Amino acid sequence: MNGPKLGRGLFLFVVARPLGSTLSLIGSLMDHHQRSLSAWLGLRGVSAFYYLLFSLENAGYGVVGKIMPIILLAIVIFPHGASVTVLLDRYVGKRD
Repeated sequence: MNGPKLGRGLFLFVVARPLGSTLSLIGSLMDHHQRSLSAWLGLRGVSAFYYLLFSLENAGYGVVGKIMPIILLAIVIFPHGASVTVLLDRYVGKRD
């Protein structure tokens, strides 16, 4: 995996998807904190598996298949899981 592709992937996961989610919730009854939480937590797990299957289909299993689960865990699932408790504790603390 080269630098530009990794950069595009990180941009999609960290900036584009959360920003799109936040913007799509403008006008909803959610406040800023709820929109931000929804943008970060959102459907990250589901989209991660979509991207995994997409990459396997386009690059072939031999090229990506052996390292993609590690990349998936490192870039998407681990940061998401590690941040869930902290973010929800902060959110619940602000509501009380």
